[in-house]
Amino acid sequence: MVNYKYLIFDIDGTLTDSKEGILNSFKYALLKYGIKCDNVPLDIVGPPLKDSFMKLFNFSEKDAIDAVAFYRERFLKHGITQENRLYDGIYELVYDLKNKGYILITASSKPEEQCKIIMDYFNLSKHFDAVFGASLDSSRASKDKVIEYAISKMGIKDKNDAVLIGDTRYDLIGAKKVGIDAISVSYGYGEKEELKEYESIAILDSVNDLRNYLL
Repeated sequence: MVNYKYLIFDIDGTLTDSKEGILNSFKYALLKYGIKCDNVPLDIVGPPLKDSFMKLFNFSEKDAIDAVAFYRERFLKHGITQENRLYDGIYELVYDLKNKGYILITASSKPEEQCKIIMDYFNLSKHFDAVFGASLDSSRASKDKVIEYAISKMGIKDKNDAVLIGDTRYDLIGAKKVGIDAISVSYGYGEKEELKEYESIAILDSVNDLRNYLL
Protein backbone atom coordinates (compact mmCIF):
# COMPACT_ATOMS: atom_id res chain seq x y z
CA MET A 1 0.00 0.00 0.00
CA VAL A 2 1.33 3.45 -0.89
CA ASN A 3 1.56 6.18 1.71
CA TYR A 4 -0.47 9.00 0.22
CA LYS A 5 -3.48 10.82 1.58
CA TYR A 6 -4.60 12.56 -1.63
CA LEU A 7 -5.02 10.81 -4.98
CA ILE A 8 -5.19 13.37 -7.80
CA PHE A 9 -6.65 11.82 -10.94
CA ASP A 10 -6.40 12.98 -14.51
CA ILE A 11 -9.68 12.27 -16.33
CA ASP A 12 -9.15 11.70 -20.08
CA GLY A 13 -7.23 8.47 -20.61
CA THR A 14 -7.14 7.70 -16.89
CA LEU A 15 -10.72 7.52 -15.63
CA THR A 16 -12.55 7.65 -18.96
CA ASP A 17 -11.84 6.66 -22.55
CA SER A 18 -12.91 9.88 -24.26
CA LYS A 19 -10.79 9.48 -27.39
CA GLU A 20 -13.72 9.17 -29.83
CA GLY A 21 -15.38 12.38 -28.71
CA ILE A 22 -12.15 14.35 -28.52
CA LEU A 23 -10.90 13.33 -31.97
CA ASN A 24 -14.29 13.83 -33.64
CA SER A 25 -14.65 17.28 -32.09
CA PHE A 26 -11.13 18.24 -33.13
CA LYS A 27 -11.86 17.15 -36.71
CA TYR A 28 -15.09 19.18 -36.62
CA ALA A 29 -13.15 22.29 -35.63
CA LEU A 30 -10.54 21.73 -38.34
CA LEU A 31 -13.27 21.39 -41.00
CA LYS A 32 -14.44 24.89 -40.09
CA TYR A 33 -11.11 26.02 -41.54
CA GLY A 34 -11.30 23.75 -44.58
CA ILE A 35 -8.86 21.21 -43.13
CA LYS A 36 -9.85 17.57 -43.53
CA CYS A 37 -7.74 15.40 -41.28
CA ASP A 38 -8.70 11.74 -40.94
CA ASN A 39 -5.82 10.92 -38.63
CA VAL A 40 -5.65 13.54 -35.91
CA PRO A 41 -2.63 12.73 -33.73
CA LEU A 42 -3.60 11.40 -30.31
CA ASP A 43 -1.03 13.80 -28.89
CA ILE A 44 -3.75 16.44 -28.77
CA VAL A 45 -5.00 14.74 -25.58
CA GLY A 46 -3.21 16.26 -22.63
CA PRO A 47 -2.08 19.79 -23.48
CA PRO A 48 -4.43 22.80 -23.70
CA LEU A 49 -6.42 22.58 -26.93
CA LYS A 50 -5.31 26.02 -28.09
CA ASP A 51 -1.70 24.86 -27.96
CA SER A 52 -2.51 21.79 -30.04
CA PHE A 53 -4.13 23.83 -32.81
CA MET A 54 -1.15 26.20 -32.86
CA LYS A 55 1.58 23.60 -32.62
CA LEU A 56 0.21 20.83 -34.83
CA PHE A 57 -1.69 22.87 -37.42
CA ASN A 58 0.10 26.23 -37.32
CA PHE A 59 -2.97 28.21 -36.30
CA SER A 60 -2.55 31.80 -35.20
CA GLU A 61 -3.49 32.44 -31.58
CA LYS A 62 -6.76 34.09 -32.64
CA ASP A 63 -7.72 31.23 -34.96
CA ALA A 64 -6.75 28.71 -32.29
CA ILE A 65 -9.02 30.40 -29.75
CA ASP A 66 -11.89 30.35 -32.26
CA ALA A 67 -11.14 26.71 -33.14
CA VAL A 68 -11.37 25.75 -29.45
CA ALA A 69 -14.84 27.32 -29.39
CA PHE A 70 -15.86 25.19 -32.41
CA TYR A 71 -14.38 22.11 -30.71
CA ARG A 72 -16.37 22.74 -27.54
CA GLU A 73 -19.55 23.35 -29.54
CA ARG A 74 -19.48 19.77 -30.82
CA PHE A 75 -17.91 18.18 -27.77
CA LEU A 76 -20.64 19.46 -25.45
CA LYS A 77 -23.34 18.10 -27.77
CA HIS A 78 -21.89 14.68 -28.52
CA GLY A 79 -18.43 13.95 -27.18
CA ILE A 80 -18.74 14.67 -23.50
CA THR A 81 -21.02 11.71 -22.74
CA GLN A 82 -22.22 9.94 -25.92
CA GLU A 83 -18.67 9.30 -27.17
CA ASN A 84 -17.13 8.66 -23.78
CA ARG A 85 -16.95 5.66 -21.46
CA LEU A 86 -15.47 4.60 -18.16
CA TYR A 87 -12.55 2.23 -18.36
CA ASP A 88 -13.56 -1.22 -17.14
CA GLY A 89 -13.04 -1.50 -13.40
CA ILE A 90 -12.67 2.23 -12.73
CA TYR A 91 -15.97 2.67 -10.91
CA GLU A 92 -15.25 -0.23 -8.58
CA LEU A 93 -11.70 1.02 -8.00
CA VAL A 94 -12.85 4.52 -7.12
CA TYR A 95 -15.48 3.12 -4.77
CA ASP A 96 -12.91 0.98 -2.97
CA LEU A 97 -10.31 3.75 -2.80
CA LYS A 98 -12.81 6.07 -1.16
CA ASN A 99 -13.82 3.40 1.34
CA LYS A 100 -10.14 2.84 2.09
CA GLY A 101 -9.91 6.43 3.29
CA TYR A 102 -8.17 8.18 0.40
CA ILE A 103 -9.15 11.73 -0.46
CA LEU A 104 -9.96 11.69 -4.19
CA ILE A 105 -9.76 14.74 -6.43
CA THR A 106 -9.31 15.43 -10.14
CA ALA A 107 -6.90 17.73 -11.96
CA SER A 108 -7.72 17.89 -15.66
CA SER A 109 -6.75 20.27 -18.47
CA LYS A 110 -10.39 20.00 -19.58
CA PRO A 111 -12.60 22.94 -18.50
CA GLU A 112 -13.81 22.42 -14.96
CA GLU A 113 -17.50 22.60 -15.83
CA GLN A 114 -17.01 19.84 -18.41
CA CYS A 115 -15.16 17.77 -15.82
CA LYS A 116 -18.12 18.06 -13.48
CA ILE A 117 -20.57 17.00 -16.21
CA ILE A 118 -18.47 13.92 -16.97
CA MET A 119 -18.02 12.97 -13.32
CA ASP A 120 -21.74 13.39 -12.66
CA TYR A 121 -22.71 11.43 -15.76
CA PHE A 122 -20.60 8.44 -14.75
CA ASN A 123 -21.76 8.68 -11.13
CA LEU A 124 -18.21 9.31 -9.89
CA SER A 125 -18.76 12.69 -8.25
CA LYS A 126 -20.18 11.18 -5.09
CA HIS A 127 -16.90 9.34 -4.49
CA PHE A 128 -14.69 12.37 -5.14
CA ASP A 129 -14.02 15.08 -2.60
CA ALA A 130 -13.52 17.71 -5.31
CA VAL A 131 -13.38 18.06 -9.08
CA PHE A 132 -10.85 20.52 -10.50
CA GLY A 133 -10.12 21.41 -14.10
CA ALA A 134 -8.98 24.23 -16.33
CA SER A 135 -10.56 27.68 -16.45
CA LEU A 136 -12.40 28.77 -19.59
CA ASP A 137 -10.31 31.94 -19.88
CA SER A 138 -7.08 29.92 -20.22
CA SER A 139 -5.55 31.49 -17.10
CA ARG A 140 -5.50 27.97 -15.63
CA ALA A 141 -4.90 25.65 -18.58
CA SER A 142 -1.62 23.76 -18.25
CA LYS A 143 -1.50 20.68 -16.06
CA ASP A 144 0.85 22.21 -13.49
CA LYS A 145 -1.44 25.22 -13.00
CA VAL A 146 -4.46 22.94 -12.51
CA ILE A 147 -2.56 20.80 -10.00
CA GLU A 148 -1.37 23.88 -8.10
CA TYR A 149 -4.94 25.16 -8.02
CA ALA A 150 -6.23 21.82 -6.70
CA ILE A 151 -3.54 21.70 -4.01
CA SER A 152 -4.33 25.25 -2.94
CA LYS A 153 -8.11 24.72 -2.84
CA MET A 154 -7.72 21.50 -0.85
CA GLY A 155 -5.33 23.12 1.61
CA ILE A 156 -2.65 20.48 1.06
CA LYS A 157 0.33 21.61 3.15
CA ASP A 158 2.69 18.69 2.59
CA LYS A 159 3.07 17.79 -1.09
CA ASN A 160 4.44 14.40 -0.06
CA ASP A 161 0.86 13.53 0.88
CA ALA A 162 -0.31 13.78 -2.74
CA VAL A 163 0.26 11.81 -5.93
CA LEU A 164 -0.97 12.50 -9.45
CA ILE A 165 -2.28 9.60 -11.53
CA GLY A 166 -2.20 10.22 -15.26
CA ASP A 167 -1.59 8.72 -18.67
CA THR A 168 0.52 11.21 -20.65
CA ARG A 169 3.82 13.03 -20.41
CA TYR A 170 1.90 16.23 -19.72
CA ASP A 171 0.66 14.74 -16.46
CA LEU A 172 4.18 13.73 -15.45
CA ILE A 173 5.70 17.05 -16.45
CA GLY A 174 2.99 18.92 -14.54
CA ALA A 175 3.46 16.85 -11.40
CA LYS A 176 7.22 17.38 -11.48
CA LYS A 177 6.84 21.15 -11.92
CA VAL A 178 4.56 21.27 -8.89
CA GLY A 179 6.78 18.96 -6.85
CA ILE A 180 4.51 15.96 -6.27
CA ASP A 181 4.92 12.30 -7.16
CA ALA A 182 3.22 10.81 -10.21
CA ILE A 183 1.95 7.38 -11.19
CA SER A 184 1.77 6.60 -14.93
CA VAL A 185 -0.96 4.47 -16.44
CA SER A 186 -0.10 3.10 -19.86
CA TYR A 187 -3.63 1.94 -20.72
CA GLY A 188 -4.51 5.53 -21.67
CA TYR A 189 -3.18 7.73 -24.47
CA GLY A 190 0.50 7.98 -23.68
CA GLU A 191 2.89 5.45 -25.19
CA LYS A 192 4.61 3.33 -22.56
CA GLU A 193 8.05 3.89 -24.06
CA GLU A 194 7.50 7.64 -23.91
CA LEU A 195 6.24 7.48 -20.33
CA LYS A 196 9.50 5.80 -19.36
CA GLU A 197 11.35 8.97 -20.37
CA TYR A 198 9.63 11.01 -17.65
CA GLU A 199 9.63 10.80 -13.89
CA SER A 200 7.05 8.61 -12.17
CA ILE A 201 7.12 6.21 -9.24
CA ALA A 202 5.41 3.44 -11.25
CA ILE A 203 4.13 2.68 -14.73
CA LEU A 204 1.01 0.54 -14.53
CA ASP A 205 -0.47 -1.22 -17.55
CA SER A 206 -4.08 -1.79 -16.51
CA VAL A 207 -6.79 -0.64 -14.13
CA ASN A 208 -6.23 -3.87 -12.23
CA ASP A 209 -2.53 -3.05 -11.85
CA LEU A 210 -3.54 0.37 -10.51
CA ARG A 211 -5.89 -1.32 -8.04
CA ASN A 212 -3.17 -3.66 -6.82
CA TYR A 213 -0.74 -0.79 -6.43
CA LEU A 214 -3.06 1.51 -4.49
CA LEU A 215 -4.95 -1.07 -2.43
